[in-house]
Amino acid sequence: IHFNFKDALIDQVLDSFTREAGVPIIYEAPVPQGTLTFISPTGYSFADAMSILNLNLARFGVHLRKQDQYLYLASIQDAMKKPLPVTDATGVNQLKPDEIVTVNLPLDNARAELVAEQIKPMLGPYGGVIAVPAQNMVVIVEAAAQVRRIRDVVNAIDAVRPVDSAFKIFSLKHAQSDAVLAALRGLVGERITTVIVDKDGQKRTLQEQQVNGLQLAADPRTNSIIAVGTAARIKTVEELIVLLDTPESGSVDQQMQTFALAASAPEAAAAQVNALFVASDPKKKPTVIPLPEVNKLTIVGNAAALAQAAALLAQIDPGVTSPQGTTGVKLERRAAVIPLRFATAQSIEAIATKLLPPRMNQAIKIVAGPDGKSVIVAGPDAEVTNLEKTVAALDVQNAADQEVRIMQLPGADAAAALAKAQDLYTKAGKAELSPVNASLDAASGAITLIAPRAALKEFETLLTSVQASLAGAVETRSFTLSRSQPSVLAAKLSRLLAVMMPAVADVVEPQFDAVDELNMLVVRARSQQIGVIAGLIEKLDGRDGTLRELRVLPIANEKAAAVKDRALGIYQAQIERLGVNDPVTVTVDEGSNALLLVAGRPELERFTKVVEELQKQSGPSREVRLFEIKLSKADEIVAFLRDMAKSSQTLSVKGGTEPVFETIEATNSVMVAAQPGQFAIIESLIKSLDNRQAADRPPVRILKLR
Repeated sequence: IHFNFKDALIDQVLDSFTREAGVPIIYEAPVPQGTLTFISPTGYSFADAMSILNLNLARFGVHLRKQDQYLYLASIQDAMKKPLPVTDATGVNQLKPDEIVTVNLPLDNARAELVAEQIKPMLGPYGGVIAVPAQNMVVIVEAAAQVRRIRDVVNAIDAVRPVDSAFKIFSLKHAQSDAVLAALRGLVGERITTVIVDKDGQKRTLQEQQVNGLQLAADPRTNSIIAVGTAARIKTVEELIVLLDTPESGSVDQQMQTFALAASAPEAAAAQVNALFVASDPKKKPTVIPLPEVNKLTIVGNAAALAQAAALLAQIDPGVTSPQGTTGVKLERRAAVIPLRFATAQSIEAIATKLLPPRMNQAIKIVAGPDGKSVIVAGPDAEVTNLEKTVAALDVQNAADQEVRIMQLPGADAAAALAKAQDLYTKAGKAELSPVNASLDAASGAITLIAPRAALKEFETLLTSVQASLAGAVETRSFTLSRSQPSVLAAKLSRLLAVMMPAVADVVEPQFDAVDELNMLVVRARSQQIGVIAGLIEKLDGRDGTLRELRVLPIANEKAAAVKDRALGIYQAQIERLGVNDPVTVTVDEGSNALLLVAGRPELERFTKVVEELQKQSGPSREVRLFEIKLSKADEIVAFLRDMAKSSQTLSVKGGTEPVFETIEATNSVMVAAQPGQFAIIESLIKSLDNRQAADRPPVRILKLR
């Protein structure tokens, strides 16, 4: 294809090119107005010719591309969105310089988001770049010549690792990772204020914390903080985490101080300070962090430990005067946890930030503590000291929150209850944080309380609990069962206690709530009853793994203790021969004259049979009565009664023996030997059989079927 144009219209040039190439053009964009000039004595291949044409058309904002068997004329802006060749960093070398291409550039060291931002100025007006953070890759759409230039620049950037790059994981022992992360962002970040004007013309102020050069993330699964950034920034984070990861406010006395050393090396000074506290309690031992990069030493601990460390550093590194006049060390910055008694951490943070002058706001950081009951401050020593005084002045009790409440304690010694409640309130550490003014009127027994509403509610609950314990009120206790099902054991206890502890007026009966899902039994009873119930639960909840049951055997004719002794003698002889490892447990309930048996079902049956046999032997003496038969025959009635006694349980009394019947033929009478309780049934049977209708009927026989 030859090009020889001198100020030719673009429309004519395109017509000539399509005739020479033999490929039709589809116009996706209008042909621009203008002329082209290109004179060359040589011919070109189709690919080279189209490249030359595109280089001339580029200044008019259009581009010619070949797709399948057609040529497409489109604007360069739209061409970026059309199907374009996709290649990698090496494949772009084989493309023509004018060809628009999509290239994927994976990165090894640099971050895709940062690289994309840096190379945006190198793109043409219609080029584009997209960062893919998940694969750490940038996607570029541009002309092949420009892509090759950008590729070389990106490769040079990606070949060098970030300066002073590091990461570290900090495991927390006391504080929660989310709370520590929020505090760290407030301490090491910068507060950016943005003013937004909405559609109504109203101004809104947004504040956010930005941390440059450092990435922080919380891992709730392991309760740790992950820090990625420069070593110096990570060292600062380490110092602050040692200060933040402390127990609940109230026992917190942690402070952080940084000392600039004049002559000693930080590592050597740290070794000397650690040796000073080698015999201290590990929980109270300060944390010493050497900073060799800046020749400083950071110490985190309570005020007494910091004072001892400062005195030691003054001896081993003389020559430097601190603001307090101590020779040997120079205190530059420190951080401290300020516990609050009355105010909230959020309110102190908001008020203190507004009270501080702009200079101090830049030099000092203040954030709410992880527990919400303290504030953490960090900055120059003098500024931190001034801020501590400001916080102390703000942390005062609001007199308007004070309330008065009068309580009556019926059934208890009011003075003793009040004294015990105050002692418990003080030991719990509440008296200092939320004091309660209490006074007792000895004449009426009324107690007057003056305090904020929250403290009043807490002290009132404590006082009520103390009064209940002194008055022997209902107590609640939970028992975790090892073998038995709580609902089953609750039913057994109710039946057993109904015999052992009969209901009494004005006395609360024991209540049982079974929680089968947690294998727990909740008992509500008087304090005097809890001990007995706990002993029963221990006996009934078998610890040897066997399923143990409870059975109550009432004793009718003699003392239960005497029957227990005789029955145990016989029972022991039986189980010795059988080798039983889980014998029955027998307890005498003298109130109901009953035996309480606890054992597996086989042993319960064995011991019950022994007791029944003894009961039969010791049952009441028999009586002998003579019944005259008037209409029927005595021998037929005796035969009927004998069959009835053998086949029916009705004629037997529990624990008794079968009655004996004998015919007296001379007088046509029936002689009966039986227990008193059996005679009512026997007499009724004889009367029903000895009547005229019965005499006319044929003899009756009871046949036992098998």
